[in-house]
Amino acid sequence: MNPYYFVARNFVRDLRGAVALIFAVVAFVLIGSAGMAVDFSRKSNASQATQKALDVAVLAVARRLSETDLSDHEAKDLAQTYFDENIRNSGIQGASFDELNLTIDRDAPSVQIDVAGTVETTISRVFQVDSMALNETATARFNNDEFEIALMWDMSGSMSAESKRLAAKASVNSFLDVLMPEHVDPADLKVRVGLAPYSDSVNAGPYATLVTNSVSTNDCVSERVGPDTYTDAAPGGVHTFGTVDDEEIGSTGIFRAPCPDIEVLPLTNQRQRIIDHFAGLNPYGETGGHLGTAWAYYLISPNWSSFWPAESRPAAYNDSNVQKVAVLMTDGAYNKEYRGPQSFEQAGRICDEMKTNNIMIFFVAFGDWDLDDEDKQKLKECVSADGGFYDVADNDALVTAYSDIANRLLNLRLSE
Repeated sequence: MNPYYFVARNFVRDLRGAVALIFAVVAFVLIGSAGMAVDFSRKSNASQATQKALDVAVLAVARRLSETDLSDHEAKDLAQTYFDENIRNSGIQGASFDELNLTIDRDAPSVQIDVAGTVETTISRVFQVDSMALNETATARFNNDEFEIALMWDMSGSMSAESKRLAAKASVNSFLDVLMPEHVDPADLKVRVGLAPYSDSVNAGPYATLVTNSVSTNDCVSERVGPDTYTDAAPGGVHTFGTVDDEEIGSTGIFRAPCPDIEVLPLTNQRQRIIDHFAGLNPYGETGGHLGTAWAYYLISPNWSSFWPAESRPAAYNDSNVQKVAVLMTDGAYNKEYRGPQSFEQAGRICDEMKTNNIMIFFVAFGDWDLDDEDKQKLKECVSADGGFYDVADNDALVTAYSDIANRLLNLRLSE
């Protein structure tokens, strides 16, 4: 037998042993790295939940301090209560926290809350990393603004796909999660939200007779007529709004238009009421965007204060503690008007009026359904300088857009 055979065989055995050892080391490192990635993701989620809980707590304390003379001890107890409640409902696991550290500057006036904590690791323990540190802070001014927000929603037929309807509901929820989180006393948030759904018309519900000064076969209204067409002047004792019936109405012609199922919802600070109201959406019909824009305007206009219920009455335009916001949305070109100019033109005039009253306007253009670049430019012109335009391509991006708008508004109330 060849004497080199035994040398070669032993070499191969040694090589196989080395490969096995290298494989074991590499596998250990790869598994450990994957575990670290999982734990870093858990830490990131815990950090976001902690920051959100702190933001809610600091805003609640700032709200109370702006109205009552809380002691530092009372302020800390209030902050701890809100923080603990929101952490319990956040769904994060394996996190623990020290007591909140609260600092009140009554001269500024502002309040700051800091918290330190840890989140337990899982697979990272193979590297003897048992926990990761959490350190978050939030600051708010005592005189944090109140928000009056009108959400205009497209209920036309192009929104009828189940995926779009689910995305619409998720978007409203994501918006409210930031500005009106659960388990928080609404009085501590100073946020009221109203809904202005639209398609061919706007369902004014119990307010239809008041704005039209007439009895209609349904509660839907179309365009305003006369010198106040593009303003927020209070509805008067004449037929200032056209009704949408199957019958001829005076000299205005025959308006055959579907009536949205969802009525206008005046400003409310009740989160669940908004969610329940929006849950009934059933889109169909065409897109009268100028009608939705007008009713978003009316929801936050002080000129309509006597028109809405007492708890929904908007503040005066010159109230420096109130920020009025309109978030407008469509998933298609405006293609429905009655007597006036093209819907885009009418909407633009209403937006211009809103801007003169310092209303912050955001616009969300959802998808590419019949919306070309020229149409989008018209929508962009509605946006105020301090607002924003969101060109949203898909359902997930729609939810993200509303969450981003809510966070932008929240940041106005938090110190930099």
